[in-house]
Amino acid sequence: MKNIQLIISFFLYNLCFGQLDLNQFNLQFQSNPKPILLYFYTDWCAYCKIQEKEIEQNKTIKTQLENDVYYLKINGESLDDINFLGKLYFSKSTQQKKNNHSFILHFTEKNEQINYPFWVIINEKQEVIGKYFGLIRNNQLDEILDKLTSIDRIN
Repeated sequence: MKNIQLIISFFLYNLCFGQLDLNQFNLQFQSNPKPILLYFYTDWCAYCKIQEKEIEQNKTIKTQLENDVYYLKINGESLDDINFLGKLYFSKSTQQKKNNHSFILHFTEKNEQINYPFWVIINEKQEVIGKYFGLIRNNQLDEILDKLTSIDRIN
């Protein structure tokens, strides 16, 4: 019974927060390409917790994340391998030592300092069109999402 409750809670959390599981994303993107918003966080990041709370409290942004883009929330120090659009990225972390995942390194320059939260914006042609380290206020995020969806409508 607890497992069923856990699964339902996880599903509802994902539904409410607008994010997709990577397997769902990989399948859906092929048939319905639209902009991708990658949100990298860590468990220890205080700014990430603030960011998530701000998003959760803003219905307009939550709706945009659910409908207008693929919103993927990814732990930057995950121990899991990540399959993103057919390419496999491997964890660089161990249980004893946390490191930035090779997936996040794919979006940074060599020796670039990585701060969290880390945002990557990818268009429907799979081109990185923006990166940002740090907290994004809701008015800024709303503006970014509006621009992304207007670009999508023009193309």
